[in-house]
Amino acid sequence: MVAEAGGGQAGGGGPGTAHLSRIYIYHTRHAFFIAGYCRSRCRYALIKIVRQDGPELQASEYPYSYTLKELNGMLRQIQFASQGGLQYVTKAYGIIGCIRFTSAYYLLIVTKKAHVGAICGHKVYAVRGVALVTLGAPAAVAQQPESHIEKRYRRLLMAVDLTKNFYFSLTYHLAASLQAS
Repeated sequence: MVAEAGGGQAGGGGPGTAHLSRIYIYHTRHAFFIAGYCRSRCRYALIKIVRQDGPELQASEYPYSYTLKELNGMLRQIQFASQGGLQYVTKAYGIIGCIRFTSAYYLLIVTKKAHVGAICGHKVYAVRGVALVTLGAPAAVAQQPESHIEKRYRRLLMAVDLTKNFYFSLTYHLAASLQAS
């Protein structure tokens, strides 16, 4: 299910803050599952996003964190319980956000990164690749022809070059001033 993630300690945010360094995205007919690895805790977090078309995105985080073995067991349970099984979608290094134009929701993710420096010992990365994952219900996506407005908005979003001058850190708040650090 999930490949073994590297160990090590990342610098920390505050207590209760998890910095997810690797994100794995899966889907079933009815939901997306996002598993993220927290290096400082050596544990995985799991988020479920219901695949439906509606005004609100239904997302919830599972209340537990998992070891690799526990996460693989949970993903196997989801696979056996789901009609059509659980399918791997992609790996990501970050989630930029969720967006909706006129129909389905989309998840904008970082697919490639490059280490470009450090601030106060915290690694800083440049975004080198992004992808848009459609979160809509599969029946609605297949049956409903995509409107030209939806295509246009999606094309406009993807025309924004996020690979130039967009940076992130897994452990440091880049918007904070150095004096606050």
